[in-house]
Amino acid sequence: YSGFMNTELLKNIIRQFIKRSKEHNFQISIARLRYDEFDNRRALVDNQFEMIEMSYEVRCKTDMLKNLINLDNPKVSISDKCDLQELLLLAGNIFHHGRFAEDSFITKEQSNKRYANWCTDLYNSNKGKAFMTYNNKLVGFMFFETQAESRLLLGGMDNKYSHLSILFWSSVFSLLPKGSIIKTLISASNLGVVNLYSHFGFIKENC
Repeated sequence: YSGFMNTELLKNIIRQFIKRSKEHNFQISIARLRYDEFDNRRALVDNQFEMIEMSYEVRCKTDMLKNLINLDNPKVSISDKCDLQELLLLAGNIFHHGRFAEDSFITKEQSNKRYANWCTDLYNSNKGKAFMTYNNKLVGFMFFETQAESRLLLGGMDNKYSHLSILFWSSVFSLLPKGSIIKTLISASNLGVVNLYSHFGFIKENC
């Protein structure tokens, strides 16, 4: 992510990066820009980068959240623990949007593998974790961090249980510090998730 980096400086960095990438046989690299960094985007496109995803950074303060619901379904439980293999099986089949899933340079199998690796790293980290089970089956997960602000890092739901999304996200929000600002990054093409965060009162901060 470049912020508002001087274009000539970015071009120089790109040239150095490409040179080092070739020396180390890197095949793929990713950059993230704000929507209004037109010159920087052109500098990347001129050096064989392609736009693969547009995403929104959305935010909401915990005490401004709307439409929260309480957990009152005896078939549903929320925990900070789950079986890793069950998590990887779920994560390998639910992502159809995002920088991995929308990357035209890799296959669906490679995309799923990246999400699985990401989940494994987060599972083994000290990040916050929430897992939803329905009749003891894992159907949703969320990894998050709570420092100066609360940030949702990676989450998802089994498509067959998408009707439980509002309940699960409400449960995740209840785990975050009172008064904190919640931020997350979502794919603009994932209308279901865009609508989900809008339902809770999140606003778009960056694109």
